[in-house]
Amino acid sequence: MSESAGIVQGSIDRFQAAVESIEGDVRKFQKNLRSQRKDLEKRFERTRKNLEKQTRQRVDRALSDVRKRPAYKRVESARKDLSKRVDAGVETFLGAFGVASRSEVQRLDRKLNQVNKKLRELEKGPGAA
Repeated sequence: MSESAGIVQGSIDRFQAAVESIEGDVRKFQKNLRSQRKDLEKRFERTRKNLEKQTRQRVDRALSDVRKRPAYKRVESARKDLSKRVDAGVETFLGAFGVASRSEVQRLDRKLNQVNKKLRELEKGPGAA
């Protein structure tokens, strides 16, 4: 019986050694996978940044080329002219109904802020003004 017990114990020992070896191999494999994942993430991030930079440069060049074209300059000039005409028309329309224009409201707002500032100074006391 003791000989068979020794054989059984030897088999158990070999099995445990094999399991420990496999566990060690699995840990090494997992560590290797984590390392490869980190490397891939770094490469992906570098590539993404490079592509973003190249795309920005291409877009900037394309916009620059478009802005140099006479057609763009004519359209931009027409847009500015139309904007001025619309603003003038709105002011005329609002003026006909006695409504203040944006510039008038802004001017009144600045004046009101000045008056409020002086009022706060007066409220603080005669020495504050």
